Amino acid sequence: MFDSILVPVKLTKPAEAERAVKIASKLAREFDALLTLATITPHWVTVKDADYSWEARRWFESRAAIGLDQLKLLTGDARCRTLSRWGSVPGSILDMAEEVDADLIVLNADKSKLTHFLHQPDSGRLASRASCSVFLIK
Repeated sequence: MFDSILVPVKLTKPAEAERAVKIASKLAREFDALLTLATITPHWVTVKDADYSWEARRWFESRAAIGLDQLKLLTGDARCRTLSRWGSVPGSILDMAEEVDADLIVLNADKSKLTHFLHQPDSGRLASRASCSVFLIK
């Protein structure tokens, strides 16, 4: 049913990231799907710090790689891939899903906030715009 599963995670929220990875790993094993763990450094970080310093950009990229490698150990899957990108969160996830030909995206749903009544959270926008299935974890 699923051949390629994308799991975008926020490395700044390790408990949520681990939960999503564990759920996605079970799905990947059940369907013998290729699992891709991904993270995005938001564009505001790029503007604030990394555009002005190549050392800062390299530091952010190395932190992302280390975080994804630690999560990869949880999967126990030697085929598991990792991706790290800079940009806007919903747009970058959609781009990565296309890049890995994902037919399922597994991600944590945004926590309910008062501001969600005024605008749709990232996970909701992503679910409505994605061309593949989206599994939101609440």
